[in-house]
Amino acid sequence: MAGSGAAPDMIRQLVVHFMMKAAKAVGEIDPTLLEEAPSHRLFDLLSQYKSIHELSDYVIEQLGRYAVLIEERRSSRERNDVVERITAFIDAHYMHSDLSLNYLASEFKLSVSHVSRIFKERKKFH
Repeated sequence: MAGSGAAPDMIRQLVVHFMMKAAKAVGEIDPTLLEEAPSHRLFDLLSQYKSIHELSDYVIEQLGRYAVLIEERRSSRERNDVVERITAFIDAHYMHSDLSLNYLASEFKLSVSHVSRIFKERKKFH
């Protein structure tokens, strides 16, 4: 890590601290999202990078993975919320003769294909 202006170990310690905070935030959202090495081994993991650029690339890549995992989890929760709202609507209105996929899509301002897809996805997991 020559030319960085700071001691390499200090930079690694700061990055370890930062990555531990990022991992903790991800873990608070959902502990199953973390596949990273245990925090006590994080310093060793980051020590394998010989330049600040390699370390930076790793950190950016890892943070990108965290962002994707969080977005996938958020998207999944939103789909579940929509399915639950539609299911409650169906339960309350099942006697209506005009209740259909088209009607549900219109009522919830979604496309017919999207309503169909989220129910198919949920059925796979239940």
